[in-house]
Amino acid sequence: MIGKKEWFGFSSEKGLDMRPLTWQGFLYMLVFLGGALVIPRVPDFWLLTSHTKIAIGLGWFIIGIADIVHIWYSLRKNKKTRVQSNI
Repeated sequence: MIGKKEWFGFSSEKGLDMRPLTWQGFLYMLVFLGGALVIPRVPDFWLLTSHTKIAIGLGWFIIGIADIVHIWYSLRKNKKTRVQSNI
């Protein structure tokens, strides 16, 4: 989707947790977390009311989580493929 699996890796052998490996991965996480923290704190003006901030924040959160799950699943799939090819 937005992030690339090459930017991340697993920090344990079980492969349940991932961490950024490159500067792009760190920037990706910074933008995602920064947006999640900034959107609710933006002052109300023009079309950006408290209701639209909730909708935008929820959309940001859903897209971010979906992308992180997609990256995690791609990494798991790639890890299983490497293990099977080594056998």
